[in-house]
This record gives sequence, structure tokens and C-alpha cells, in this order.
Amino acid sequence: MKTQGLHIPRVAILMSTYNGEKYLSEQVDSILKQQGVDIYLYIRDDGSSDSTMALLRAYAEKNSNVILKADGKNLGPGASFLCLFYSFSHSEETFDYIAFADQDDIWLPEKMLCAIQSIEQQTPAKQREGILYGSNQILYRDGKQEGLRHAEKQDLTLAGHLSKNTISGCTMVLNWPLAQKIFNAPQPQREIVERRMHDSWIILAAIACGNVIYDEAAHILYRIHQDNVVGIKKPTLRNRIAVKWKNITQPSFACYRSRTALQLLRSFPEIDGRKREILEEVAYYKSDLKEKRELLSDTELVQNFGRNAVTGRIKILLNLI
Repeated sequence: MKTQGLHIPRVAILMSTYNGEKYLSEQVDSILKQQGVDIYLYIRDDGSSDSTMALLRAYAEKNSNVILKADGKNLGPGASFLCLFYSFSHSEETFDYIAFADQDDIWLPEKMLCAIQSIEQQTPAKQREGILYGSNQILYRDGKQEGLRHAEKQDLTLAGHLSKNTISGCTMVLNWPLAQKIFNAPQPQREIVERRMHDSWIILAAIACGNVIYDEAAHILYRIHQDNVVGIKKPTLRNRIAVKWKNITQPSFACYRSRTALQLLRSFPEIDGRKREILEEVAYYKSDLKEKRELLSDTELVQNFGRNAVTGRIKILLNLI
């Protein structure tokens, strides 16, 4: 295994920050203390108005492996992360792995090494095809651990992830073959990223044209606080009403699954077999009656579109997938 030999894995960690002064130092310190790996921390600030930039500049001055990317623009979290990720398509830098990091968590010292060891235990063929690793998390609130975030096994299917991502970006690690495959392909439309976030796109691409493995153990403290942008934070009644209203008034917003499926087909034309069949059913069901009939009878997909198969089929008939 590489991690046991002379080669120390080179890892690019990608972080997007926004007004993160409260917890940022603790997270950056935990990343820089990762064991057994050669870390390069790339940070893009998304237009912070607090002292985040001052903190980041101080880290960059003291640590040559902290690379700060700041243009002052506010892109939103998903687009900000993908801006960093796709920048590697025209970079001369190469790494063994790429990972994502939120600004407010705490990484346990072995986090990256455990991910790399899990990837390197897979077959050489799978490693060449590309692997994404994801893991569980330890819930962390007010300085106390509250147990694992997920008690059940997570869905790793394409059918499931077209509707909902269950693997958090802060746990994702991609080996270089998979990262190259994704960042050298056409980028998703901005509307998809705004609706689905960066980690949803990354794992869908990984499932569609690579391999995904999940570690039920946790190597990260997932901080819960009132300022969480996404994740475990439950939407308010106002937010739920706003989403429902947007689904009604802007059909394209509601139809994020079909838009995402079409983008996957365009970005990765090499997708074949059952995965291509799934994507074509979802992407073309509005304009192709044959695809709509097949989608209506595709139990694996229908059960992921609503609370049950009945509501899933109603959404298909109303062109709301």
C-alpha cells in the first residue's frame, strides 16, 4: 500500500469560506495536522465581510501549503467549491487525491489517511476507473459529541442520488483518476449547482462514471450551529413554503432531476448500460412518450421521486421530475 511505503500521498484539500471567523482556525488547524499525508489546502473566500480574510492571510503567510484564492466575488457555496475544483483542469499541479472541507468542522488526525487506505484497498481496475470515498460523521454541538449522524447504511445508487444526496461533501475524497475525469468534462449549469450543491454533482458524476465507497465509521466532527449553510439544519416553515412556491411558479426549478440527468449525459457521454438507461429515462421523459412510459414503470426510479410510488408517478405525469 502506498501509505506504508516511501511515497507520502499528495492531497489537495478544497475549502470555501464565508464569514467563518468563529470556527475557521480550529478547522484549518485540524486539517494541517493530518497524519501521513502531504497536505495542500486551497481556500477560496466567497466574499466574507468579517475577519475571515485576515485569518486566512495569516495562515497563508505562515504556511506555504495554504493557498488562498480570493477575488471578492460571492458565488454561493456550491459554485464557490466547484470554482476551486474545476480550476485544476488548467493547472500543472497534480495530486494523488482531492478532498472537500467545510469551514466549521473539525477533522480527526487520521481522517485523510483512513480514506486513502480505504481507496487503496479496492482493486487496481476500480482505482484506474476512479473512486470516491465518503464517510459517516460525528455530530458535534457546543463542544460535545452527540453520536453518529447516520445509523443506517447510505444509498449509493444513481436512482437515489438523482433525487437526494446522502453523502456529505465534507467527507468526500476522490482519487486523481476520478477527479481528472470530472474536472476535464463540461461543468454543470449554474442552476443545477444552485439547486443541488457541489457535492451532489460530484457524487452523481462518481456514481455514473466511476465507483463510490462508504465508510460507516466517522473521522470528522460535524459541527452543528445556528449558522450552518446546508446539511443537518432543518428548513424552516418559511423556507419550505418558498421552495414549494418556486416549484409551482418556476417549473424548471422543480425539474432539477431531469436537468441534472441531461447534464450528466452531456458531460459524460461514455456512460453506458443501466446507468445510461436511467439517465435517458429521466432526461427525456417530457419529450419522448416511450421514455415516459418506461419511467412510469421503472420502480427503482419512481420510488425515489416522492413519498411513495403513487406521488412519484403523479410528478412524472405532471412533468415535475
